[in-house]
Amino acid sequence: MSKSDWQAAAKRTGCNGTRGYHCVPDKFHSSLIEFCYNKTRILVNKGNCLELAANGVLNYVKCNEFTEGCPEKHYFSDEIYQYQYCLSLVFRCFASDIKCLTQK
Repeated sequence: MSKSDWQAAAKRTGCNGTRGYHCVPDKFHSSLIEFCYNKTRILVNKGNCLELAANGVLNYVKCNEFTEGCPEKHYFSDEIYQYQYCLSLVFRCFASDIKCLTQK
């Protein structure tokens, strides 16, 4: 996914200047969810990916044990497409989370 893909998806879903487009894993890490969030963006601390909690809030997910792809600097939630390992899921785990994958 690229910035232009992200902008096209925002337009397709009807997100606007006050409700920002987001695409993140669900809380079970089984699929990606596209939605318009009640904020345009939030600051995400380095070492974290995001997930959408059941109550509709974006939660941090620590990724410091990923084999690769964990963000090494702070970023905004609407730029998560730059961190593909935060969006790549297999077997209800992030694809780069070996600890989770070995438990499955």
